[in-house]
Amino acid sequence: MKSIYKKIGAIVVSAIATVNVMALDELNVAYFEEWPMPFEYAKQIGAYDEALGMQVNWSAFGTGTAMSAAMASGDIDISVSQGVPPFIVAASTGQDIQIVDVAVSYADNDNCVVASALEIDA
Repeated sequence: MKSIYKKIGAIVVSAIATVNVMALDELNVAYFEEWPMPFEYAKQIGAYDEALGMQVNWSAFGTGTAMSAAMASGDIDISVSQGVPPFIVAASTGQDIQIVDVAVSYADNDNCVVASALEIDA
């Protein structure tokens, strides 16, 4: 169980590194409520608040597109389990958004297309 906490903690800390943490008094995190994941246990016991030393506000979303819109408006700082297609749509329309980690990969279903100028080949 400790290894799960370490992995989840590393992902959240990495994600937070993309946000200007020093300017934050609290962190607003979106998550997709239809895909239960191990991070939810740590969320329930307040492990992120304790580890980060700040209030972490969790908001459940029904779609990754809604998460993108909330991040674009500034209501949400990071999203967990947003989904690849909503991320691609947001990024391709110019939203300043970054992937920190992919939580789950469905090799038979995920097809990612990127501009050749990005030189991404994996």
